[in-house]
Formats: sequence, structure tokens, C-alpha cells
Amino acid sequence: MGASDSIQHGTSTFYEELSEASNILHNCSSRSLVIIDELGRGTSTHDGVAIAYATLHYLLKEKKCMVIFVTHYPKILNILREFEGSVGAYHVSYLATRKLLEVADRQMVINNTETKDLGEITFLYKLVAGASDRSFGLNVALLAQLPSSCIERASVMAAKLQQELSEREKNKFCRLMDVPRESSPKELCAQPYQGLAEACHRILFNVTSAQSNDELTDTLSSLREAREIALKAIKGW
Repeated sequence: MGASDSIQHGTSTFYEELSEASNILHNCSSRSLVIIDELGRGTSTHDGVAIAYATLHYLLKEKKCMVIFVTHYPKILNILREFEGSVGAYHVSYLATRKLLEVADRQMVINNTETKDLGEITFLYKLVAGASDRSFGLNVALLAQLPSSCIERASVMAAKLQQELSEREKNKFCRLMDVPRESSPKELCAQPYQGLAEACHRILFNVTSAQSNDELTDTLSSLREAREIALKAIKGW
């Protein structure tokens, strides 16, 4: 737990972190309580997820010890399938105002006025079952009293990144299905059966994208889009 480096010895924070993890893996036993916090932060997302997953898997399968493994990588949840009944997912609960939940869902671009009224969040410091379904990075930035211009720029970037991701997913689908990019779910349902089949393909595409995504917010966005297409397809029929 914690982050440190040893620059004078030429070792980075990430190297020190992995060295500590290596020491744990070599010396713990089935009688150990192992606590690991945010392993894999100092490298790319894919490498970080891979290292974190492999480390937790080794502790569970080889060492069979009790583990508290703190992570922001949703992909780690896949390990529940292999160790069903032995592993549980938990998150720290919170209370949030309706306005805050709406902002988090929309990932909207906020102006100075809205920055001051993002809503309120109270962290309860209580573990509850299940993975967290959202993050409140902008709100934490507010709690830390970052300059409002910095928070506004961060919100603009978050919205831009989300839009770019949505565009990439839409382009992939259009290439796969040979559907014009401007086609809407309602238009897809214009022709009987063919439209329904295309709508089903779009739903399947978004669900598959959600399963393979490492970012929880992007996963939820894909699932919401799949739900919207399904609702519009139903109304069209």
C-alpha cells in the first residue's frame, strides 16, 4: 500500500511497487492476510490490468490465502467466474444528490455556473456488496479545491473522450454491418424483419463492446446505448 520511489538508486515507483508485490508472492502462505492497493497503476492500462489480474489469480490459486485486493480495473471482476463462491466484489458506499447522478450519467460539458453546482456526494466509508457503477472524479476534484477553470477543462476533455469513443464504436459497427453512419435505430426498423435484425445486431455489438471494455463509464455508456436501441426498436414494431 502507498507509493514511493528510490530515484537515487535508479528505481521508479512502479518498479518499487512490483518489487514489494514480488516479495509478497514469494513469502506469503495460506495463513497470510494479504492487502494490495491499486497494483498496476504505473504502466499502460492493458499491462496494469494484466499484472493485477495475474497477481490476484496467483494468490487465490497457488497461495490460497485471504486477500483484500483494491483496484479500479473493472476487468478484474472476471476472476469471480473462476473462483465462484470464494471471491466477492465490494465497493465503498456513498450518498449523492440527484443532480450529481445526472451529471455523472451524462458526462456533460459544464460551465462555470454548473461547476459550482455539480451536486453533493458524501462518502460513507462503508463496504457494500457489488462493484461501483460510476466514478465521481470531477466531484473529488471539487472536494480537493482544484481551480474551477481546471475542473471545467477536465469536464470538456471527459465529454470529448466519451464522444470519440462513441464515434469509434459506431464506425466499427457501420463497417461490420455496412450501415450508413447517419442511420438511426428508428430508420433501421422501417423495413420488416430486416430492420429488426439490424437493430438486434447493433444491440449485440454494444453489449459485446461493454463486456470487452476496461473502463466502467464506457461499459455503462455502451449498455445504455443498447437499451435505447432496444426501446426504439420495440416502439417501431
